[in-house]
Amino acid sequence: MRTPRLYTPQPLPLGQTIELEVAAGHYIGKVLRMQEKQEVILFHILDRNELEFEFENRTKFVDMESGEEITTDPWHIKNDYKNLILDIQKYYSRNCRLNKIDYVPLYTDDSLDKGLSEYFNKRQRLG
Repeated sequence: MRTPRLYTPQPLPLGQTIELEVAAGHYIGKVLRMQEKQEVILFHILDRNELEFEFENRTKFVDMESGEEITTDPWHIKNDYKNLILDIQKYYSRNCRLNKIDYVPLYTDDSLDKGLSEYFNKRQRLG
């Protein structure tokens, strides 16, 4: 059986319900005919630069959602930023677990095939 996938380019804000684009909502409701209690998997795709924050020189950072800009020396914000990213991952993981949703972080520098294969092999072993 093929696993259906849905991609949304919009940010997934913490603690908020998102509104899917009309085509995505149509796909879920009409094409997949998904019902309550059906399985959902959240693949969280991350770039290692988001996690490592290895900036050295004064840098301009742009918020992709709001367009807000900040220019700073990275060491001023590195610890807070890294803690925030970890908190976001913990939040998604915890809330997915509470809602019986698989949370799978995938990294852009790893092969997508490898990441997905590892996940599906693990699921197969667990039954």
